[in-house]
Amino acid sequence: MQVTIKDIARAASVSVQTVSNVVNGRPVVREETRARVLAICRELNYTPNAAARSLVTGSRKMIGAVVPHIGNPLYGEVTTFLTRAARELGFSTLVGDTGWETDAEMALLRSLIGQGVDGMMLASTTDDGAGLRMVQDAGIPVVMLFNYPLPCPTDSFRLDNAGAFRIVTRHLIGLGHCRIAFARGLARNVSTAREEGWRSELQRHSLPHGDDLVAVTGIGQEGGYAAGMSLLSRADRPSAIVCSSDIIACGVLDAAEDLGLRVPHDVAVTGCDDMFVAGMRRIRLTTLRYDHRALVRQALDRLMDRIAGKVGEDPITMSTPCDLVIRDSCGMKAGLRATRVATDAPSPRGTTTIGSDTP
Repeated sequence: MQVTIKDIARAASVSVQTVSNVVNGRPVVREETRARVLAICRELNYTPNAAARSLVTGSRKMIGAVVPHIGNPLYGEVTTFLTRAARELGFSTLVGDTGWETDAEMALLRSLIGQGVDGMMLASTTDDGAGLRMVQDAGIPVVMLFNYPLPCPTDSFRLDNAGAFRIVTRHLIGLGHCRIAFARGLARNVSTAREEGWRSELQRHSLPHGDDLVAVTGIGQEGGYAAGMSLLSRADRPSAIVCSSDIIACGVLDAAEDLGLRVPHDVAVTGCDDMFVAGMRRIRLTTLRYDHRALVRQALDRLMDRIAGKVGEDPITMSTPCDLVIRDSCGMKAGLRATRVATDAPSPRGTTTIGSDTP
């Protein structure tokens, strides 16, 4: 059986990343550790695979980017910006779409590993982190963007999901809504955190927050439409729906129109991401906005530092705040107004907030 980088790490009692740093000559490992790892490599007759050799030579100058739904305009904008930013640094980018399917994700990651990419940016991952572990076991530097497993043993760049959805729910409560539903896609950790923010704010105001007010559906506008039909066809329909993304909100808006309901007179709707369609006149969607380009740039810079061996092994978590962009769909005709989302609770230990001007 061929010896792998994981076997070397186990024999040397170090992490896979440490072995990767050693075999790729990165200057972030103590000399005694480097000597021990190299001795075990010789003892076990370990030969780096094609991916590791490409890291040594730097000949590929290529990163992999994995997203869950390229049909979502957010991920289209993200991959476009990432590709151009990486090109400025001399790297090409291979982009793959998993469709939130575990088998597709694992197959895609195996393909990227086999092509010897220098690093990976994962915006799609299984909740148990199996895909992330596969990449790390191959000794490839990796960072997470938006989505993440729990626990997350690598650098993660994400939104303050729970805090943002507390704020948008609080805004609707302030407008007099007492029955507020939540529509989200698949049960990934991001959606779960956003639901927790919605639920905790309703609970704080002693308002209904049970599972009967949550619609979990598929991805994309079609999923949002199904969620909207489910929630708005009821006799006790909600007066407002908080959606976990703009694309889901667009589906909810379509469902409301097909049911003969007026937005915001009969039902208020909010989203998240402030994708370009959110500001269109026929939509005018109240939503949560953040600087996704800045977040991608932070993640890319960190990945480049990892590829170059400029940072240690300890992962960081970067959490960025959102702005609440108030448009007509929430029932508050205020033109366009942006309010900075403030996190009620302090950030978790080891978390850095990017661009927050809140106390």
